[in-house]
Amino acid sequence: MGETTIPWLHMEAVLGRFSEEKMKAIELLKSFTQDGDGECRRDDFHSGSHQGQILGDDAFAERALNSSGLPVAIKSPTLAEIIDVVCTEYDVDRAGLDGGENVRQGAEMRAMVAWIVQDLESLTLTALAAELGRDLSALSRAAGRLRQRMAKDALLKIKAENITRSL
Repeated sequence: MGETTIPWLHMEAVLGRFSEEKMKAIELLKSFTQDGDGECRRDDFHSGSHQGQILGDDAFAERALNSSGLPVAIKSPTLAEIIDVVCTEYDVDRAGLDGGENVRQGAEMRAMVAWIVQDLESLTLTALAAELGRDLSALSRAAGRLRQRMAKDALLKIKAENITRSL
């Protein structure tokens, strides 16, 4: 106990709640956690608010987010919003997503939308496939290929970062 490094957890602050003496604090923390071993599962420790990312009630989550100084995402983007941002980044209208004059660009744009959707809990590739009238597995494979390309292609990675920042 007390030896594992967790970058977001400041052990001094945690241990300081038990004792000012480090060794005594470690022993008290061990005792505290072992006392809870016999308890049944507490859902409040396994789920949270704000899309399950913060343990605590909504009021605590709001205070924590507001005091963090970080931008607070109010809601996840919709499929329409993602598609609009991708189209804006590629400087084409919605018809360009179907391929239009530049089939390769349309395929890359669909892959970009699929890649974004894969990382959101609130949206599914199934919904995207229905929206675009495309095959689900093809969108999934395209997103995977795009992810691999981004690892090697700096311009593509910048484009993806611009899109995600705009959402």
